[in-house]
Amino acid sequence: MQSGSDAFNDALLSISVAISAIIFMVFNISLEAYVSVILSLFIIKSGLELIKESVDNILGVRIESDLSKKIKEEIQRKKRRSGGI
Repeated sequence: MQSGSDAFNDALLSISVAISAIIFMVFNISLEAYVSVILSLFIIKSGLELIKESVDNILGVRIESDLSKKIKEEIQRKKRRSGGI
């Protein structure tokens, strides 16, 4: 899923650069500085999300309470069947 999102983001960034170049060529209005700031903020945001995802995978993420309850119930059922406490 992340690869598709990355490809879409790359395409969006490329299109924004191309549009700013076309605007400069047609209207002689320079938007490179503004587009660069927006692109750099977008890249920083993507990088922070990537770091957060990596840290979550390394440290682990808390599972949903519903799933936790189901696991505990299943363990209790197995213990009762096997004669455990």
